[in-house]
Amino acid sequence: MICETADECTPDTVLTIQAAGIAGDLPIIWGNIRNRYLDINEDGQVNILDLVIVASSFGEKEHFNKADVNGDGIVNIQDLVLVANGIN
Repeated sequence: MICETADECTPDTVLTIQAAGIAGDLPIIWGNIRNRYLDINEDGQVNILDLVIVASSFGEKEHFNKADVNGDGIVNIQDLVLVANGIN
């Protein structure tokens, strides 16, 4: 789905980007949609606890790993940065 505004996007909307030589699918991060992807432990907020979970999963290559925030198949620095930037 392509959405023009935040109102048209759903939590399942994915944005494909390419920047600085990094390509991949990332969830659109707007308002409460952000929490669905970045709130790894599902406690209702994005905080240091979520960052710790991502850090402890660093390097894992599992399908459907919640710590793999950008869904590229590996938990890496990109996932850490996304969660760190989302901390409330």
